Amino acid sequence: MILYRQNYAALTFVPKPRKRRPILSIRPRRVRGRRKPNAPTGATRPAFDLLGRIDEIRDRHGLSDSAIGRQAVNDPNLVYALREGRRIREQTRARIEACLDQIEGGC
Repeated sequence: MILYRQNYAALTFVPKPRKRRPILSIRPRRVRGRRKPNAPTGATRPAFDLLGRIDEIRDRHGLSDSAIGRQAVNDPNLVYALREGRRIREQTRARIEACLDQIEGGC
């Protein structure tokens, strides 16, 4: 027969209630993960016009979609996301176009 010892100190332990910090302002608390309402978002729009050029370069140079995305903005899912309607900023569009120009000019 196996006997177990009982921890009687743990059975009688009652934790102290935690002290709540007083609310010093009436400003609403910021929820993590949400963007600040006044944060600049930048103009975004879908990039369907780039897909034709990407397809031409991909076929001509034998590259994959993930290789082009990784080379352009270090995102292997970029081309797949663009086909699904991903919206990109003007800075990202410029980086993609510069990379496509470099690929075309390199060969």
